[in-house]
Amino acid sequence: MKRPSILGFSSNPQLAQQGVSCTNALLCTHLKEKECVSRIYPAHLSRYERYGIFLRNFSFDKDTWFFKDRISVEKARLKSAAVARSIEDGPLPGNVCLQIGSDFALHGIERLKRLPKFSYHDNNILAFLKSNHGLDLNALKGPVERIVAFEREVYANLDGIFTMTDFLKNSFVNDFGIEQARVHTIGVGCNLPPIPDFKKNYSGSTVLFVAKDSFVQKGGEELLAAFKIVKRSIRDAKLVLVGPEMKTDDPDIICTGFIDKRSKAGEERLIELYKSASVFVMPSHVEATGNVFIEAMSCKLPCIGADLSAMPEIINGNGSGMVAKPGDVDDLAQKMIAILADRRLQIEMGEAGFSAVRNKYNWNTVCDKALEIMGSHLK
Repeated sequence: MKRPSILGFSSNPQLAQQGVSCTNALLCTHLKEKECVSRIYPAHLSRYERYGIFLRNFSFDKDTWFFKDRISVEKARLKSAAVARSIEDGPLPGNVCLQIGSDFALHGIERLKRLPKFSYHDNNILAFLKSNHGLDLNALKGPVERIVAFEREVYANLDGIFTMTDFLKNSFVNDFGIEQARVHTIGVGCNLPPIPDFKKNYSGSTVLFVAKDSFVQKGGEELLAAFKIVKRSIRDAKLVLVGPEMKTDDPDIICTGFIDKRSKAGEERLIELYKSASVFVMPSHVEATGNVFIEAMSCKLPCIGADLSAMPEIINGNGSGMVAKPGDVDDLAQKMIAILADRRLQIEMGEAGFSAVRNKYNWNTVCDKALEIMGSHLK
């Protein structure tokens, strides 16, 4: 099998290098560490292009405004043109293309037409629209139809599509009609550095929630309501909220604010919170993959998510926790009580999650799968 020399294409390569954002872009970063990426090309717009499109998508509703900007086909086409300009001069230093996401297209670029093309995804537009996103789709019909058509064209012109989860693979097959042979679940790696094996102390009753933003969409309100129910059965329960800046009069609820894991101190603090907690809970309404659950699992922390998107696959599929009925506060509370009250169950789930991260959710495994598939398309 011929070794791939990859031309990477990403909207956010700088953020990926920081290891905290655009998780799907981290694939290029880790492939580069294996000396398989010859160059990563940014799909960048100028400041004036970005602001111009953002203003043209104006809506009095902030969430609608930001979503219209996110799915703008005009922006996607400008990004595609930016990629084309970036490779105009000189020989191309690779034999295969790997684009991150679908917010630009490679198939219309003449210089790339003879190269096999692949993409890597944590989501697609139709999978997202099936989630509890809270958007008024009647007001977004035109923009949604245009981005669905754009993504469909992108996928139709790829030799292979890489997904983080089987849930997303099924969406490409069932929602977009892509033949199964072209869609490959290669997985995703943990965003934290490898955690050496350790003996976790499960004697406490601390519930941990981590979300940088979107407290409501991440199920924060349901968690607060469920925690009140939990307290009736488990009097020493504590709730630690990482991310949201909020005030509370409850001495058993601790808000740490945002912890920036780009710094060594922030990373170490977050890992210690994972290690010292008893259960991680994030009953998210909208979750592309659930990388935060993988972070928790890497620290032997049992998890509770919502029974939607890829959360059951990551949690139930690895025996690392439970999922609750979406939006059901009572069910969420009972799942939390069941885990907090059973030390043996905590240990079993914690060890199962830790094993899954070691054997499956690591970038070395993900990169090897991607390289094998891309190499099979080279003559």
